Amino acid sequence: MKFKLGCVVFFGLLTGCSSSKYSAGIGAYSSGVKSVSKKASGATGLLAPLAFPVGVRGEFEATIPWILAVDYTPLARKSPEGQIKNTYLLTRALVRYQAHDQTLFAFAFGPSLNLHTQKGSGVTVNLPNGNSTADFLTPNYSVTTKIYSLNAVIDARFGPVVLKNEFFLQNFLKTSRWNIAYLGSLHYQFGGL
Repeated sequence: MKFKLGCVVFFGLLTGCSSSKYSAGIGAYSSGVKSVSKKASGATGLLAPLAFPVGVRGEFEATIPWILAVDYTPLARKSPEGQIKNTYLLTRALVRYQAHDQTLFAFAFGPSLNLHTQKGSGVTVNLPNGNSTADFLTPNYSVTTKIYSLNAVIDARFGPVVLKNEFFLQNFLKTSRWNIAYLGSLHYQFGGL
């Protein structure tokens, strides 16, 4: 019942659109900004290890212009410890704002649901643990985590080429677990400019 209702709402929104634009592109995604430690000392780097997603995006003109965007990392990224592979599926529904006299920049914001899948190889890895090291067993199955985020986007448009900078405020429902992720991507736009 929920799926049918969702489809009715989605197609209702589409029919209220006067025009649409579509784009496809590639990017670089960091699941954490200044929050992931890559060193034994515990010091954090600016960005977590990068994953490289491919994405599609539809922009729909309606009373309130909105965007649907999906990015996926087809090549699994190994974690800093190795032996665990990470893939990401980033989905967003955004409200877009662009001043009528401003064609270079556009802004968007809205909720996103990000799925982070980790797959282990079932081997034992020796990792730092306090002042010494310890053996940790990696699982030999996949685990997917749902991450709810608020998303803010700044687009710079150069004809059909669009440079996108997206920031995700992850786990915004739990202030003790806030984290910021970043996606920078380059898209080619099809349809109206």
